[in-house]
Amino acid sequence: MGTDTSTALAELSAAGVSIWLDDISRDRLNTGNLADLVANKHVVGVTSNRRSSRRPWRRAPPTTARSRT
Repeated sequence: MGTDTSTALAELSAAGVSIWLDDISRDRLNTGNLADLVANKHVVGVTSNRRSSRRPWRRAPPTTARSRT
């Protein structure tokens, strides 16, 4: 029951799952946090656009999901 995040990510990575971070920022880059996540937490990819990473999971076509202003 008490599996920590590092262990869970290691197990997922060992099973062939690619760990992606959908939260990039200047702070992550400047502080070295992103490099640490890649080196020690099994992160293999990063994106800054949450909408595009979630779009494949939506059932509605992208044109109907957009707000009309």
